[in-house]
Amino acid sequence: MAEYVTASDLMMRFDERDIQQLVVDDLSDPTVVDVTSNSRVDTAIDDAEGEVVAALRKAGRYNAAELAALTGTDLAYLQRIICEIAMVHLLRRRPNMKPEVLEAYEKIRKNNIKDLQDGSSIVTADEPADQAASLTSVDGPTITEWNQMNLWRDRSHYFPARMERQGR
Repeated sequence: MAEYVTASDLMMRFDERDIQQLVVDDLSDPTVVDVTSNSRVDTAIDDAEGEVVAALRKAGRYNAAELAALTGTDLAYLQRIICEIAMVHLLRRRPNMKPEVLEAYEKIRKNNIKDLQDGSSIVTADEPADQAASLTSVDGPTITEWNQMNLWRDRSHYFPARMERQGR
């Protein structure tokens, strides 16, 4: 069962008529196909979500709770990736229908999966924490503390004496 993407999300990103044509196996009229309740569409979405989650798991970047917490543009980006991969699965059902489109989407799928595994495509579940993680902090002893550490160089009397500096 799809967790992140529904058939409606797929229809928002891709032409419903194309999806209808890709799920019809017989010579019936594709316009009567209800994409939102079609089992083939659901299967393609499930397969795509499985690929994305596996790639993220391989990258060791996200757990299920972090993915479930995605909102806004981060969720939309994840949905876009899943929808593109789902379209690859649908296009594979009818490879002779649009071979050039299938080839283009195969490249997109390959790049998306590679980026997810490498960590190049990053979605953020918790923006403040991610922003704080990107800030550098300098933490260490003050000059006064450094001068009072009784380091080996000070105890050996071999090295020249240090100049005493004023503390912070």
